[in-house]
Amino acid sequence: MNAKYIQQHNDTSSVFVDILNSGYPLRFLIYNGDVDMACQFLGDEWFIEKLAADNGMTSNTRAPWNYTQGSFMPRLGGYVKSFQYKNSVSFDLLTVKGGGHFVPTDRPGPALQMIYNFVNKLDYSTNLTLSLTRQPLLPMYAPVVPTVPRMKADRIGELPGLTFKPNFHHHAGYLRASPGNYLHYW
Repeated sequence: MNAKYIQQHNDTSSVFVDILNSGYPLRFLIYNGDVDMACQFLGDEWFIEKLAADNGMTSNTRAPWNYTQGSFMPRLGGYVKSFQYKNSVSFDLLTVKGGGHFVPTDRPGPALQMIYNFVNKLDYSTNLTLSLTRQPLLPMYAPVVPTVPRMKADRIGELPGLTFKPNFHHHAGYLRASPGNYLHYW
């Protein structure tokens, strides 16, 4: 562990400059969870602000965006700052409050609202019209549940503390004697 550690990162400024100079009307959403300790939002903000300063991009001030779930009152979803380059390329730099490295896992509702509103060119505070209620998996996507014979499913293959492979066949399980009553067998 006494090896000399050299922290390195790849500078992608030239890639972004090529994108800016392409002339294509592109929109970018760059988002971070504000509690992400791996790729924290300040690094992205500093990068985009330097890119904006070096290339004459215009920007607005950092502003809050709200997340609203159902009939509840709006609450802070994070902050957004937008950058524009010659009316062709735009960057939305957005944070998600309480989101970690995997924002959609940590904050699924705000993440869905953010992405939905970006794709549909809506204000980030616009409420979702989609239901966030969990739904059962569609049958075509459900995993195939293997059918195992009852006797094979109840067979004991190993025992706690046993240091050798059992050389006998032993089964344990439950039998339904009557509705609500089960018999355990060993």
